[in-house]
Amino acid sequence: MMKLIDFFIGLFSHLIPKKYKEKYFTILRSEGFMYLVFGALTTIVSYVTYAVATRIFQIGIIPADIISWVCSVAFAFVTNKLYVFKSTSNSIKNVTKEAVSFVTARLLSLGMEVGMIYVMILPVIGINDLVAKLIANIAVIIANYFLSKLIIFKKK
Repeated sequence: MMKLIDFFIGLFSHLIPKKYKEKYFTILRSEGFMYLVFGALTTIVSYVTYAVATRIFQIGIIPADIISWVCSVAFAFVTNKLYVFKSTSNSIKNVTKEAVSFVTARLLSLGMEVGMIYVMILPVIGINDLVAKLIANIAVIIANYFLSKLIIFKKK
């Protein structure tokens, strides 16, 4: 995955003046930037699975959101562990602890997301459910970053 990211970075590197290239590469390989990239990809996973569930399979809004959450959490755990926070824990005990902490934090953010969507689609506010989901996802990404950095994958 990092080779793919380095490939895309390389595509644009010729546009950067030489004196800024080192800083450019440092920023693009930073934890915060990688979290944004994988957060965006996780949002896409969540959004697409939600849209497919509601539009193609005619599943209700809240059950579809839960389905999209399960898919995106599985994707996010792997990418956060390996590429963002670069956790090196390999023992079953440590990986299980990280996974349980990750899922617990994501359950909290699921409640936050479902609550936000519910409030935003109320007739009083009347935001389209797909727009409400996108707004809620942005808030969830921010909350999840701090939970992951400070609790789940904290450096020992």
